[in-house]
Amino acid sequence: MSIRLAFSVVLIMLFVRCNFSHEKVSGITSIHFTTDGMGNSIPSGLLFDGVKHHLFYQSDSDSSKEHSLHWGHAISTDLIHWQKLPGTLFPDSLKSVHFGNVVIDGDNSSGFGKNGVSAMIAFYTYNKTETTQSETLNHLYLGITYSLDEGRTWEKYIRKSILLASGTIEYKISRVFWHEETQQWIMTLTGRNDIRFYSSDNFVNWQFKSTFGYTIDKDRDAGNWEYTDFFPLTIEETKETKWILLVSYNSGNPSSGSGSKWVVGDFDGYTFHPAKEKIKAVDYGRDNFAGVTSSLNDKCIFMGCINNSQQFNQSADSKLTSTFTLPRKLSLVREFNGYIIKSEPIEAIDQLRGKRKLLATKDFRGILEIREKQKLPYEINLTFNTNTLKWLDFAEKFGVELSSESGDKMIIGYNHYSRVFFISRLNAKNSIQPDKSMEIDYAPYIDNQPTIEIRLIVDKTSVELFSGKGSVAMTEKISPAMVFNKIKLFADGGKISLKEGNVIGLRN
Repeated sequence: MSIRLAFSVVLIMLFVRCNFSHEKVSGITSIHFTTDGMGNSIPSGLLFDGVKHHLFYQSDSDSSKEHSLHWGHAISTDLIHWQKLPGTLFPDSLKSVHFGNVVIDGDNSSGFGKNGVSAMIAFYTYNKTETTQSETLNHLYLGITYSLDEGRTWEKYIRKSILLASGTIEYKISRVFWHEETQQWIMTLTGRNDIRFYSSDNFVNWQFKSTFGYTIDKDRDAGNWEYTDFFPLTIEETKETKWILLVSYNSGNPSSGSGSKWVVGDFDGYTFHPAKEKIKAVDYGRDNFAGVTSSLNDKCIFMGCINNSQQFNQSADSKLTSTFTLPRKLSLVREFNGYIIKSEPIEAIDQLRGKRKLLATKDFRGILEIREKQKLPYEINLTFNTNTLKWLDFAEKFGVELSSESGDKMIIGYNHYSRVFFISRLNAKNSIQPDKSMEIDYAPYIDNQPTIEIRLIVDKTSVELFSGKGSVAMTEKISPAMVFNKIKLFADGGKISLKEGNVIGLRN
């Protein structure tokens, strides 16, 4: 290695180290990844190169301008601390760079790799319109660009136009991955209510394989498919592997507006065969949309966009940044009523924990106030004993009330009679969605265990709830004006026993 090259590497390493920091906006630290000045961002890909995690996201920096869509890029060693790199893909003569996906071509199937360096390849779609004497045809083409320096600079593949479909421009690339059983690359395209499967052995010549559309989700409201992800999960106990199709709708979420659901099935490299069971929500809150996944040491990591189609451009704050969920570990289990995806924050989040305040264990009814005001961000962990109190005196509802100095409130709890978790914005004055502030979001959960646990992570622009050892996840976006620094526990309609509890400050 030359002295000049070695010196450059050292400078890059120092730069990366110094820039692994959390976002600081309006004086409050956020532990979530945010896209400053790039509103309405959607993740395009999450992958691991063996050393660093790469997060790509599509952004619209100026929605007032035509063809302003482009991609951003950030890197991390722990999925918590992120360094933003210069923009990755920008509009050119082919206009906007639409949604897509990124892979690392370790075996050099593409031939783009050089001198032992594997190419990082990004896929996206662009449209061309052809007008003849009799008709106007819309063509969907595949765009390919690759990088040999870990995503810092990119070169577009222009030797051949790759036509994917004619007569439509309503499909977008959702996932590209290597399918080991059939030794081929698979690409999925998302349409309004279906996905198309293609295969290739060189990334340039793609063959159409099959189409899959929902025929079993009878309960959902009509809503277009916006984004999808497609990935395998293995049940740890039985080693059974199933494929998960994750679909983000523009409407039809169990709570309100857009959201994501999943269906489990089998994939043979050509066709997806869904299991005959009810479609389930990924997150029962209002604001988890267009998530992407990455495989890491036999674990599946998920990050979604904390947003909702009904919230876009609702406030000045929402135009400034987009926030993604904390990275979550997904796992698949099989129970008597079918398959369940469990979702829990990754263990690396524990490194952010600072000062811990223990809560006194006691039986109580009504309000139990925590007098000390909290500084964002923080985490609340509560374990309620549901097995010792008499049925006639058992609380109907119990949980947490968050409030701010200006009177904003959010109530998060469990309804023992209805067997649901709920998040209420009934008293939220600074709601991002004023016309929706009277609605309550619910997540079904049957408490057949002796305890119920509630884990809340409260940050500048979001509240995330986890319970049931990952069976329940609810994500809610909040306005930065809603600084929830006051906490109360509540028990309505009877007593509840607090077995364990703490509030933990999260460091930045």
